Order: sequence, then structure tokens, then C-alpha cells
Amino acid sequence: MESATWSPCPGGPSVFYVLTANIHEGLLKVDENYKLKPNLAERSETSPDGKTWTFHLRQGVKWHDGQPFTSADVKYNLDWLRNPDYGLRRLLGRATLDRFVAGRTSC
Repeated sequence: MESATWSPCPGGPSVFYVLTANIHEGLLKVDENYKLKPNLAERSETSPDGKTWTFHLRQGVKWHDGQPFTSADVKYNLDWLRNPDYGLRRLLGRATLDRFVAGRTSC
């Protein structure tokens, strides 16, 4: 199967999604009981109004080139998801998230 991108976006073919999901890691993962569990985030918190999520990133994580994994990397990915050309807006047909601050997401 040929693909135009290595994005883990679930909008593509299911085989491709499984392949990329095994390459990319998320802040959280879903366990066998469909519960969210820590992954690249050690823990997360949600504000009482549900509009702000705070992720506490796992320390010591490095990219393939030895560079540290940071909140700037997370922000870059979340901003990518907001891009109307290839992010969540394209998949869902509307903006779902208003802005990102390194470590926090506000709706």
C-alpha cells in the first residue's frame, strides 16, 4: 500500500493507521479495557470546566537522533492537528481546539 504521508491520522486506510500507530507514540494510550493510560505523558489533569488539559511529560524520552522530547514537540504536533489542510478540522469538518500553550490545551 502506498501512502502520501507518515501521519498517524486515523482518516487513512486502517492498515496504514495500524502501521503508523506502531511507529508513533501518543501522550496517552488506550488499554485493553478502553481506559486512557499514561504513555509519553506520565499523568494528565483536566480543569473543572473541562477546557484545559495539562500533561506532565515523561522525563528522559529522546528522539531517534538523541534530541530530548519536549513540550515544544507536543505543541508542534497539536498545531499540526489544527491545520485545516491535514489536521482534525479536515477530519471533523470544524475547529475543535482553539489554542495550545506548551503543556496545556485550551478549548
